[in-house]
Amino acid sequence: MNVDTHIKRRVLPIKTTERLLLYKTILAELLEQGEEYIHSYRLAEIAKNNAAQVRRDIMAVKYTGVPSRGYHISDLIKKIDRALSLGKRINMALIGAGRLGLAIMSYFQSHKTRFNLTTAFDISKDKANKQINGCHIYSLHDLKEIIEKERITFVILTTPDKSAQYVADLLSETKVKGILNFTSIPLKVKKGIMVNRIDITLEMEKLAFYSH
Repeated sequence: MNVDTHIKRRVLPIKTTERLLLYKTILAELLEQGEEYIHSYRLAEIAKNNAAQVRRDIMAVKYTGVPSRGYHISDLIKKIDRALSLGKRINMALIGAGRLGLAIMSYFQSHKTRFNLTTAFDISKDKANKQINGCHIYSLHDLKEIIEKERITFVILTTPDKSAQYVADLLSETKVKGILNFTSIPLKVKKGIMVNRIDITLEMEKLAFYSH
């Protein structure tokens, strides 16, 4: 994953935040399995990390465990949620209702997350004003109006590469705070918008290289 950003986290570094998000996923799975406590060394082992780093990350959210038993899993999850504001619902939209876009919409329809994806945009007149995979599809021409009306703050971009910067320019005129960019084009956006670019080919090449 490449990160193009003009803003920095006010409280926690991005790498710390990424690790905490991973810890939360692991902790949630352990909680479902009926576990109540976990030591830093075990959490580090599951997360492919080291215990010292785990302890530093957890100290960053101002939480300490019990030496004899480790961290109370439920309490630690709540602490991470508060530190990263993970309890807040986020309205987001998808731009580009092609094959990849449709697959992503289907994923969010079948998975319960705090990301509310019920709005999508596409340039095709054939898709406009239709309901697909739980999303209402709007014309791209209505983008700025609908984003403001629906209070959308994050966008998933799955347009063809040639349209990516044009859409980014439109988004720069809105109150959108983040873009998850699935195109291969590094986007130029106004200050205050964070862009995460996911290049699937690059990720596959990395897998191929490190698997030898």
